[in-house]
Amino acid sequence: MTNFNLPSNKESVDVEYIKAQFRYPEEGAHYSSLGGIQRSEGPVDIKAWLDTVGYPTDPSVVDLQVVAETLGVLELAGVVKKPDSGEFKPEYFVNKLA
Repeated sequence: MTNFNLPSNKESVDVEYIKAQFRYPEEGAHYSSLGGIQRSEGPVDIKAWLDTVGYPTDPSVVDLQVVAETLGVLELAGVVKKPDSGEFKPEYFVNKLA
């Protein structure tokens, strides 16, 4: 695993990790986020993409609204499905004991 928040890692270690784990090309990759968060019409390289993202060092500070929006994006992408109740409960996705 790598520390994605270290600027020095964004030039090499993070790029190699993403290439190996997700089989993304270093250059010419396409990415987009659903829900209007980010969109790219043309190719984007991994280094450029890494400059647009950040990762919290303390997950307990992530707002439940962010969890809810992420679940919505994952649902649109077909990664998760809403429960039979019809709505996600973001608090179920947070470890409150940590």
